[in-house]
Amino acid sequence: MEPRMMKAAVLAGPKQIEVREEPVPELKSGEIEIRVSACGV
Repeated sequence: MEPRMMKAAVLAGPKQIEVREEPVPELKSGEIEIRVSACGV
């Protein structure tokens, strides 16, 4: 089974941010998953 994927903004270096497809991390006991439809920085 393939892992679910998400887009993630990754700090690749000083003043360098890359948007990558990353696997969704597995939830641990007591954690919840929140879906974000939009974000402004």
